[in-house]
Amino acid sequence: MKVSEFSKRLGIPPSKVRYYDRFGMYQGGRCTENNYREFTREDALDVYNAQLLRSFDMSMKESVQTIREYSLGQIAGWLDEHIEELDEEIRRANIRRARLQQMRRYYTEIPGREGEAVYMNVKKSYSICTFGDCARINDEVLKIAACWGELMPFTYVALTIPAESLLGEQEQLSVGAGLGILEENYFACPLPVSEAMDCFPAGPCLTVFLERENPFALTRTDVKPLFELARERKLRIVGGATGRIFLSYQKDGGRRHGFSVRVRVEPAQ
Repeated sequence: MKVSEFSKRLGIPPSKVRYYDRFGMYQGGRCTENNYREFTREDALDVYNAQLLRSFDMSMKESVQTIREYSLGQIAGWLDEHIEELDEEIRRANIRRARLQQMRRYYTEIPGREGEAVYMNVKKSYSICTFGDCARINDEVLKIAACWGELMPFTYVALTIPAESLLGEQEQLSVGAGLGILEENYFACPLPVSEAMDCFPAGPCLTVFLERENPFALTRTDVKPLFELARERKLRIVGGATGRIFLSYQKDGGRRHGFSVRVRVEPAQ
């Protein structure tokens, strides 16, 4: 059977039939007169099997090797490994999807709540500050930055306001920016948690949603809703603030950043 007829019966292009041939797929011989490949029914079964394995992302070389060399147990082992890899891909894809949904919510929810403070419970997170007046630059922080910078969307753009600035008297706040990661996403990070990271514990907090041209220029007036809600609920703000920049975009001819600022709270004494 010639390549044209063979490919038609298989339902694949002749170019793919020849591509498989380059990897040693076929066991049939060649015609002695013109050196053309003679394809057999058994070759068709091998191609179908290879197509199946390729549909599961097995490489061409692995597909041929599996057909020619692997035992049933070895194939089962490869399938187990691939299932684990696929489970990891699905978990990462779900995280990316959740982050996309979170960003999309900004368009519909956060603009209408700009300047509004809300009470909520949050998950534990870690962050580093590498830009701004409160940045702490050392070898350990830079090592973390190099790692986290490659881990988006598991990591995000984080804001930091130290306690001495947030709870102080000056109108202009000291704001830093860097990267953050939720504790639940730390499985993606090869580095251990270290003291170089700022930790925002899980639990109750107050959050205000803001839209500003320059997050580094935040003032005490901008975060006033947090203190007002704390007094209303008879809560005490503990420590500094953390935040997350959701999106940056153009608006009214200028640059805007949509972000949150949150503070940890406990019952007032």
